[in-house]
Parts: sequence; structure tokens; C-alpha cells
Amino acid sequence: MSVPVRALLVDDAASSSALLSEELRRGGFAPEIRRVTTREDFENSLEIGPWDVVLSDIACAGFGAF
Repeated sequence: MSVPVRALLVDDAASSSALLSEELRRGGFAPEIRRVTTREDFENSLEIGPWDVVLSDIACAGFGAF
């Protein structure tokens, strides 16, 4: 049985979401992934959490991990 996991992904590359989903499934998880690309979407997503994990690209069109 897969373990549910809610992941918030900050990344401007659409392919990252599919790659993350695939890896989580291989690890025995049932992922629900929300990908955001702007600070505004990120802040709004934090309001609708909770998230089990937040992953961020280091740079995302002027917004990223730092």
C-alpha cells in the first residue's frame, strides 16, 4: 500500500512535476503534487496546506529557494 504524501513544488519546468511524481511512486508513495511558479502562488499554496514537503528549484524566474 502506498503512503500518501502532499508535495509543494516551486519550479518553472513543467517536467519536474512528472519526474518528482515518478520518483515518489517508485519509493512507495502516492503523491499529490502542486507546482507553483510565482511567489504569489507559493504564498497562496501555503495557506491551503498542510504540505508534507516543500521542494524548490534554486532559481525560478526571479523566485526560488533563497
